[in-house]
Amino acid sequence: MAKEIKKLKIVLPDLGNLMGEKEGDYTTVLPNDSIIKDVNYAKLAALPIKRLAENSQKRVAENERFAWVKSIYNTLSKDIPVMKVSLRFEEYREERKTREAFLDEYEKVMEQKSAAFETENHAFDKGILTANIIRKESNEAFIRNIATDIYVEDIMQDWLRH
Repeated sequence: MAKEIKKLKIVLPDLGNLMGEKEGDYTTVLPNDSIIKDVNYAKLAALPIKRLAENSQKRVAENERFAWVKSIYNTLSKDIPVMKVSLRFEEYREERKTREAFLDEYEKVMEQKSAAFETENHAFDKGILTANIIRKESNEAFIRNIATDIYVEDIMQDWLRH
């Protein structure tokens, strides 16, 4: 029986990490803690890389968005080296309509949000975003890029299955 796949909610790290800022960059930074403590850890088991790669290749072969990316690559790799533009207006118009339809479909496929996960900021950063429009816009673009990234989706699908 196959495992039921649930949608995972990913909470992003602090905005300072995403924006390349660190607390240490500020003049009002507090000094580092001086507490010394022993570090104890258990070594993690080795990742089953071969199995993960095989599963990923299988999912990529079955995923319609990856299939679309491959078809785009195949189409463009044939057309770009010999790209010709017709000087006959009606032919040019038809070629342009075909190209525009292709690009519209490409944008739709690439803007599909993942069914595997949602991405959001934690509560403290949500408060900061209400007061800082520049950070808010950067953050929205960052979240949109993660949510539509087919490679991140593939990794998350594999992670959710195991």
